[in-house]
Amino acid sequence: MNSNAKSRKVLLLGILVLLCAGVIASHCYKVLPGTQAKGAFTLYKSINPVLNFSFEYPIVGWTSEESQGTSQKYDAVQILGPKDAKAEYGVYISVGVRTLTPEQLKMDSLDVFLEETNRFKGFKILERKMTRIQGQDCPTATFEHFLRLPLWKKNAKDVLVKKTIVLLTQGDRSYRITCAGTAEQYNQFSPVFERALKTFKLTS
Repeated sequence: MNSNAKSRKVLLLGILVLLCAGVIASHCYKVLPGTQAKGAFTLYKSINPVLNFSFEYPIVGWTSEESQGTSQKYDAVQILGPKDAKAEYGVYISVGVRTLTPEQLKMDSLDVFLEETNRFKGFKILERKMTRIQGQDCPTATFEHFLRLPLWKKNAKDVLVKKTIVLLTQGDRSYRITCAGTAEQYNQFSPVFERALKTFKLTS
């Protein structure tokens, strides 16, 4: 296997790890009271130097959890919001950060991510655009697909989920911002997602 193939394999594995981490996190936390985009917001900041960014999210009904990968190295934060009680799946905002080699950075594209996500049933790209973050145009895609929910339950059914992915790079770091929920949740909390993206800033 040549170096490019190895780099692609490592990159794709990292993508799948981050993708699964967000899905599992949204499933495992406790049910929280609902909140709309109105009301008080708080600013996310971390003492972890790798998570060198900030953005706003609602105070009521949302909580933050940070994680680190071992076999596939990454640092991430998940901002977990209200759950769909029937699907046992919550709305969330996540940011995953990975340090990549020059070869991996070349392949760390939104197209590669969407190619991997295309394996989900009913996958459909709804919109592609550029999101402006601190003067940088960041590739962005909103898409939907079916997910068997509740996870790992015999009574699981196909539920339509909707996600927006924003890819930002700075130096040798890749930042993958994800806003997600069931399709109904996503539409309900889209103002929260929009505010998080508008207030997203790298702090170093």
